[in-house]
Amino acid sequence: MQMRRSVAVLVLGLVVGVWPAASGATHGSTARQAAPARSLQADFNNDGADDLAVGVPLDSVGAMVGAGAVNVLYGSASGLAGVGSQLFNQDTPGVPGVSEADDGFGSALATGDFNHDTFADLAAGVPGEGVGTAVAGGAVNVLHGSASGLTGTGSQLFTLDTPGAPGTADPLDSFGGGLATADFDQ
Repeated sequence: MQMRRSVAVLVLGLVVGVWPAASGATHGSTARQAAPARSLQADFNNDGADDLAVGVPLDSVGAMVGAGAVNVLYGSASGLAGVGSQLFNQDTPGVPGVSEADDGFGSALATGDFNHDTFADLAAGVPGEGVGTAVAGGAVNVLHGSASGLTGTGSQLFTLDTPGAPGTADPLDSFGGGLATADFDQ
């Protein structure tokens, strides 16, 4: 019984000690106001309706188990629809690279207007991509948006061995295993 009282007193003491700090942070006039939220849109065909990209990193492409794919569903005024959806992988015409077992294409996804043409583009992580002799050195494919949606035409492939990249691909780097977009030089 003595042990339970000690724990209860300790917990109560922590709550009382933290409570004023927590309430001051939410009600104090000196708290910094949060920046207005910016929504990230994924409107690949620039029709005013958000689209949805779904990574399927363990998808088999032909005999290549775990090569990975990305399924894109297009939005409209009535919502998302399967009609007109697209499936991309590294064997899609125009998409750089080749589907290989355990590539994991689509393991991570991020959107942004990377080429400043008003269409959202899609970055797809390929962390299992072999780079030279580096097994699972990793890569990122960028597919560009257009009036007809995402396209492999003009797509790009980035690795740590891409000229100008700050590094060298090593085995198991898994470059592209996590992605985020923002205006980092704003």
